[in-house]
Amino acid sequence: MSDKPISWFGYVSSTTHAAAKRIVAQSTFDYLFLCLKPLTFFMEMAPSNAWFSTARRSCRGAAMIAAVLTIGTAARAESVLAETSAAATQRMDDALKAAGVTSVAAAITSPLQWANIGLRPHFSYRYLYGDGIRSGPARAEKTSVHTVSPGMAFEIGSRWTADYTASKTFYSSDAFRDRLDHSARLSGATSYGDLSLSADYRFSDTETPLAETAEQTRQRTHQASLSAGYSLGSRTGLTSSISYSTRSAVRSTPGYEEWSFVEGLQYQVTPTVRAGINAGFGFVYLEEGADMSYVRPQATVNWQATDKVSLGAAAGWEERSFDDSDQANRGTPTYTGSLAYRPFETTTLVLTGSRGVSVSFFRDQITENQSWSLSLQQRLLGYLNLGVTYSWRTVDFEATQAGLAVSRSDDGNTLSVSLSTRIFERGSIGIRYQTSNYDSNTAAFAYDSDQYGAEFSYRF
Repeated sequence: MSDKPISWFGYVSSTTHAAAKRIVAQSTFDYLFLCLKPLTFFMEMAPSNAWFSTARRSCRGAAMIAAVLTIGTAARAESVLAETSAAATQRMDDALKAAGVTSVAAAITSPLQWANIGLRPHFSYRYLYGDGIRSGPARAEKTSVHTVSPGMAFEIGSRWTADYTASKTFYSSDAFRDRLDHSARLSGATSYGDLSLSADYRFSDTETPLAETAEQTRQRTHQASLSAGYSLGSRTGLTSSISYSTRSAVRSTPGYEEWSFVEGLQYQVTPTVRAGINAGFGFVYLEEGADMSYVRPQATVNWQATDKVSLGAAAGWEERSFDDSDQANRGTPTYTGSLAYRPFETTTLVLTGSRGVSVSFFRDQITENQSWSLSLQQRLLGYLNLGVTYSWRTVDFEATQAGLAVSRSDDGNTLSVSLSTRIFERGSIGIRYQTSNYDSNTAAFAYDSDQYGAEFSYRF
């Protein structure tokens, strides 16, 4: 990475990138110490221009505090291949948690035990056949896909959980590279009186065909976050988080690292309504192209309308600036939300939506992502699980350098249907069908794909 001046929304510092990273490390510890005493922090610095100046000085170069939300505004990279059952379950669980609903995932009991560590080996195999799979721009292929995924989950004491999974994928078409993917996660939480703390780390190394690049694309990512919550009373609470993410440059994909910080104030308006405000900003350093910084204020609400209806949502504005670039600042409305409806014990409907900005896989570009999905989880005959999801998304590409002509705009929809059942107590077997239609004003990135397959999984 080159040393570049850092621009914070009109304020230009002579601090270089390398120096800024040292400041981040130092001020992060200072910030986290402040988070442990949020009451003193807020009492001494009431909302004012003086408060903002003081906060900026204390977190200078590291950005300022930004927010704890269960769902983020940046869209994930969209794979052309149908998602696995595990990914579909995780997506549903995340949406339910965002809406304030208990997860529908079945708990696995009686793990293997070694000292104070619980071990849960798991294994899955998936067969998938599809057409319209992108091996490159304007190139669509038919291929069978076999994926074998062994892994191990860990329960470390009563506060930490971890998981590692390796996935080997074989393609029948020579247009694709067989691949070995890795994913890992470590998370934990604890509380001390009115203070609660949580930490989360995720790693992934994958090479799957993506809609954005229209080809197999290597993604090696790290994501880490530390969150704190403090109760000020029966109705009011403070939330703080610091997060760091990075994507390594692999082949032609530019790498980047991002820091973000958020501070939030939450208030229990009624027994069923909790509202809040979040204020924060962050910065992105790219190995190639213009670095970025952004501010992102948001309002949040969680509403338990009835025993069957729950809503979690956030909406606000993002102002993004580009360093060493003549490109004007870019303002974007942002939102995330999940609405869950459980009319019966065996039926769950979830509506989700999001809009945000993320770093593109192409140099000197960002993407504005907007997506909506409607999912149904239905238990049939007491032993079958039916899943139906319809999703729609748009992706608009924007230049981060003045004079760079970027006009690509994509939109697509996907219908996915799955049917599964439990076997051997802790196993599952199922079938899946997915059809996708992805349009683009750049013809090389448009595709239609039909995929079907079967999957078996087991947790010991």
